[in-house]
Amino acid sequence: MEQLEKIFKNRAIYIFVWVITVFVTLVPVITATMPPGSDLSVHLARVYAIHQWSQDADLQRFYDIHWEVLPNLAFDLIVLPLLRAMSPYMAGKTFVILSVLLMFGGVALIRRHYYGRVGYLPLLTGLFIYNAPVAIGLTNFYFGVGFALIGFALWLVSEPWRWWTRLAAMAVFSLALFFTHLLVLCLFGLTILLHRLQQFYHTRKINLETDGVMAGQFVLPAILLFFIHPPTHGTETVFGPLMTRVEAIISPVLYFNDFDVAVGVSLIVIIVWLVLSKRLTIITPMKFTMLFLTVLSILMPEAILGIWLVHVRLPILASLLCLATMDVKIPERGLRYLLVGALILFTVLRLDKVNHSITTCDLKKIEFKEALSSIPRGAKILPVIEDGARTGDCLAGNYWHMPALAVIERSAYYPMMFVTKWPLNITPALQQFSQKKPRPASPQVLFGDLPAIGEAKWNKVVAEKWRSEFEYLIWLHPGVSPSKLPDNLQPIQHGSFFTFYKIQK
Repeated sequence: MEQLEKIFKNRAIYIFVWVITVFVTLVPVITATMPPGSDLSVHLARVYAIHQWSQDADLQRFYDIHWEVLPNLAFDLIVLPLLRAMSPYMAGKTFVILSVLLMFGGVALIRRHYYGRVGYLPLLTGLFIYNAPVAIGLTNFYFGVGFALIGFALWLVSEPWRWWTRLAAMAVFSLALFFTHLLVLCLFGLTILLHRLQQFYHTRKINLETDGVMAGQFVLPAILLFFIHPPTHGTETVFGPLMTRVEAIISPVLYFNDFDVAVGVSLIVIIVWLVLSKRLTIITPMKFTMLFLTVLSILMPEAILGIWLVHVRLPILASLLCLATMDVKIPERGLRYLLVGALILFTVLRLDKVNHSITTCDLKKIEFKEALSSIPRGAKILPVIEDGARTGDCLAGNYWHMPALAVIERSAYYPMMFVTKWPLNITPALQQFSQKKPRPASPQVLFGDLPAIGEAKWNKVVAEKWRSEFEYLIWLHPGVSPSKLPDNLQPIQHGSFFTFYKIQK
């Protein structure tokens, strides 16, 4: 055992293990044809439409481009240049890969600051990479998490700098984070504030330079907030049912399959045991920060001021910060190896399960994409999903947003495009079909009934005008058979979970 420990202290072996671990973590993304994440299909379609708009007359009929001061633009600003050199799907995958590398890098940099070396512990980042935001496709957020960790490392490293140099560097970074994701900027500011409060608790002294820089870096983002249009997608705050607390606790390892629950519970048991036995401690400057963020993660509402799924976002930042700042000392060699073996096993099994989910969904997206050749370019499509559809290993949102691929493949009009907070707009003539919270129509709407699900106003408009305003209907029915259909639909393409219809006028 001692000989084995000496081998892993070798620098070449250390670099090799790091490279292999990061590569294996990325395998599910690298081997897939489509980038993972249910919402990512719509984000990719939106950015592709912006990229192609000036040279595509069909896209110009349906969409307008309106650049203004907007946060949450990381995906747009990174993928748009990539589209000049690669396919849309490769560009989407590249964005996910960059996000993963930022998470690994952020944890490693913070750990190096506090402990003087990176070590092997940050490799456990691979256990948390495929989390709820990645599965849902909250692209700007999970890119921003890794970016914020690197920013926090910069804040720590720059402490000895002259105040104006530090202020300039942090102001530039905070501005970049503003355009990455507004919620991440807020969490970044909260983390710095909590860290500073613990310093103040120990010293009982106000440091004008430190506190001035801490506040000053957020001045420009605060000014830019006044130029942002009020949200049109709702401003509700919802705590959510008790189940959302469970999702919040295990969200760092939640890719929405059954195995994730077992891993989440096991990790909680291991962490509680390590803390109670004093084998796991948080480095002193971060104890208050981690305690506050942990409690806040458990209590976070499901939605805050119209920002949904907040309860599965903060725990990702908290878990990676914990990994970066914790110290684990297990003097019992056998117990130490047992724990390391268990964590490696959890990571490998999780990656295998995630890879299966991504592969399953990838095959369905490929089947759907190939079938889109039966729809003419420039068509106006209406997605409908069968009530009671069974999605299996492919998260429901993947089916909801799969028709967005028609924008990329056929320059189609897609009414569920994300346009409420981004630089792509729907043309005025089609604005009536835009949704605040995009999801396919219920079959009931086609018969003039107004179901309880969905947006009441949108359901009403679609029920009245779908025959005259849309040209093709995409009926999604994973796991079930299509129910009774209106009699003016002509089937033109059929797949394992979808049917395309031409709407007879």
